[in-house]
Order: sequence, then structure tokens, then C-alpha cells
Amino acid sequence: MFANRLDPERTGKQLSRDEFDALWQTLVDMLHIGVKYNRIITADVEVGKPLSRLNRSERLLCYKQEHCPRCDLAIESWELGGRRNVCLPGLQQ
Repeated sequence: MFANRLDPERTGKQLSRDEFDALWQTLVDMLHIGVKYNRIITADVEVGKPLSRLNRSERLLCYKQEHCPRCDLAIESWELGGRRNVCLPGLQQ
């Protein structure tokens, strides 16, 4: 949801077909990367080294961060269904 700038509290019924297709493609791409490197990698920015050499803070774009590494906006987080959710208010709609 973060990578596609979608609000994590939107229901699936509220997504347009184009939003759904873009989200699906992002998930497919991230899963392929995860299988290849045997770890979760959500970073989609070039950090100047191979994906296999990224440390935890580099490969998890906004996990346990107070500010977005791209735009420095404050990241909101909350629990939903026992999982930690993160969002950039104003950018994820």
C-alpha cells in the first residue's frame, strides 16, 4: 500500500481497477525479489549497492521509521488486526 501510495484503511471495494492492477503488479514484483534474495525487501529506491547487500534499514523502506526516507514526512503507525500499519498522511489516499 505504501509503495503505491494507497491508504491502508481503504477497503478492496474502494480501489479502482487501475489501482488494483498496479497494487497487484507491485506485490508480484516484491514477491519475486523476496524469493530471489530470501528476505523481505520493500525499498524501491537505488541505494548504490546490490539488493543482496542491503542492511535491514535499507531494505525495509519505512518499517520502524519516524520519517519517510524519501520525503522526510512524519510516518504514522498503528495496530490493526495485530499488525503494525504505517502511512504517510496526505500522500497515501
